[in-house]
Amino acid sequence: MNNAIQNYELLIFDYTPTLRIIGTYHALHNQDRENLENLIRVSDFISLEYDELRKERRGAIPISYSPTKRGYFPQEKTLYVGLSNLIYLSLFCHLNHHLIKKGNILFAEDKQSRNTSQLEFEFAINIAKKYHKQVHLVDMPSHKLFEKLIALDFETKLSHLKSMLNADCLSNYPPEIAKLLCSEREHYMLQQLENIYHCPLPRIDQKGLLIVGMTHALHYYQSLQENNQRNTL
Repeated sequence: MNNAIQNYELLIFDYTPTLRIIGTYHALHNQDRENLENLIRVSDFISLEYDELRKERRGAIPISYSPTKRGYFPQEKTLYVGLSNLIYLSLFCHLNHHLIKKGNILFAEDKQSRNTSQLEFEFAINIAKKYHKQVHLVDMPSHKLFEKLIALDFETKLSHLKSMLNADCLSNYPPEIAKLLCSEREHYMLQQLENIYHCPLPRIDQKGLLIVGMTHALHYYQSLQENNQRNTL
């Protein structure tokens, strides 16, 4: 793991005997693409930190201001919010993309830089289709995530944006934000896989990949190490 982080490479490890997790920097260079294609080619399915709404909108946020409407309207595939929440969510999404791009430039140094305009999830989906692999979008639906964010109190939202504005690369989220953006979504993605295959993760007999951002991959890796240590005591 340390070599992958130090060399700014994909983080790849076995989470269960049949499920391999791949951590990316939300952008790929040529070697990443080659490695990812080889991994997809020998797998039965891929699962992604992605959802149908983001896929359809190619990353555009599904929110709109309305003076009267509130909540998610499935027929319009739009989450209607007030002006203050529109500003908050727009700033969050803009700063998040900015920090990812800034981090890729910072970490790349003299290595091949990554282009954040080419999302790795779209690349992975195209490669999976090429090899006729199953594709599962397992992330928390974006409108549900945004609804949880706007339900937070004003001070937490302000602290969230301040942490992003002051970050050099990756954000040091307030605890309430970290719980939502990280731990809740990470649990959600694993739960979705169990729901799809109707069994606990270790009993899934097909070989699969879970492709997520590097922060999520590190959390999964750390939890795996902690579980292994507990089991050896």
